[in-house]
Amino acid sequence: MTRMEHGISLKSNARWIMGVVIILAGCAVFVFHLAKGKPEDGLEGALILVCLGGFFAGRELLFKYRAEKLVKMGRYVWAEVIAVKEDVTNRSNRKHAYRLTVRQEIPGGGQRHFESHSLYLPEGVYAMGAKVRVYIGEKPEVYYVDVSSLLNEAE
Repeated sequence: MTRMEHGISLKSNARWIMGVVIILAGCAVFVFHLAKGKPEDGLEGALILVCLGGFFAGRELLFKYRAEKLVKMGRYVWAEVIAVKEDVTNRSNRKHAYRLTVRQEIPGGGQRHFESHSLYLPEGVYAMGAKVRVYIGEKPEVYYVDVSSLLNEAE
């Protein structure tokens, strides 16, 4: 799966890479203290770094795994983008990420709303009113908003 397929943003890849770098830093701390002859001095710091890096890397890999699993199941509905909101919890290069809110019209008059993961929309991407796929799992609360069609338009 590449960066642009299924709307997996560059930020997601950056977090995974950051996790691996933190794990490597933890290993380096331990090796440094091991070379000095006192591995117990660096053990706590190394463990903290390895655990923190594992959390970041594992979280992103789990997200990608779940998204791929839902896409492979192939159960999706079309939904219309009704809102583009800034996600103030995610920021990179002084720019906030966005979250899309999409609406599925249910036959018989009902509606269902879904929210995408945080993503960085390239300049010139106009999402309002666009149709995107929403992959739905066995439980309706397990879903994945596929924004790849919006991102592919920007290329």
